Amino acid sequence: MTVCCLNSKYHYFQNNELNKINFRDITHPGDLDKSVQLTKELIRNESCENRFMEKRYLNKNGDIIWALTNVSLLRDFEGKPLYFIAQVQNITERKKAEEQLIQYTDELKSLNASKDKFFSIISHDLRSPFNSLLGITEYISQSYNDLTPTEIRESVNNIYNSSQKLYNLILNLLEWSRLQS
Repeated sequence: MTVCCLNSKYHYFQNNELNKINFRDITHPGDLDKSVQLTKELIRNESCENRFMEKRYLNKNGDIIWALTNVSLLRDFEGKPLYFIAQVQNITERKKAEEQLIQYTDELKSLNASKDKFFSIISHDLRSPFNSLLGITEYISQSYNDLTPTEIRESVNNIYNSSQKLYNLILNLLEWSRLQS
């Protein structure tokens, strides 16, 4: 099995270096327990099944390399463990992409929550001027014959003021929307 690469950004170990290293020396401390557990499980189990595990390794520089590790235990004819065979596939780029997707998902959730809150506030702010308009126009339509010209003028003034506030709110929303895009 060759796991060395001279011109790699991951700074792999050379074959002769790997022969002198215990897997515990290059396994990330956060994954050491599950690696040891897997080893014990393979030794206890008498079947020839192999096990897959995503785990972190440390390269020569101490940087983290994610790997998909396929481990199996070779036994003799009596079923006694001889040695482990491990196939290690570098999945660092995939893990970075997964982390980026998780980050984007969190950002989208946050943006969606902000949008929902924003729409809730806008709905409330739009409801007040419309309620005023509806109330005044209903009052005028039902009581028109009983209203004095001064009362009609005041009601129309109130309609105008509410309409102006509503129009300004809509202009502000359109400006905000334009700035967001």
